[in-house]
Amino acid sequence: MKLSEFFSSGIMSKKAKLLVDIKLDNGESMKTGEEVSILKDYNNGYFHAEHNDFACQVHKSEIEFLER
Repeated sequence: MKLSEFFSSGIMSKKAKLLVDIKLDNGESMKTGEEVSILKDYNNGYFHAEHNDFACQVHKSEIEFLER
């Protein structure tokens, strides 16, 4: 993938607050109210979210974008 394709594929950098607990595949969880970084919009209502060493897909109904 070319760098230009990478950046045009929905890459973003926004902060959001989790509205629900998210159970991860490794047994860990991300808790309601935690601030996560939203790094990619999959354009189907899902986003790539990261917090510390954890990453997952979240639905738009599971997060609230923070204004900064």
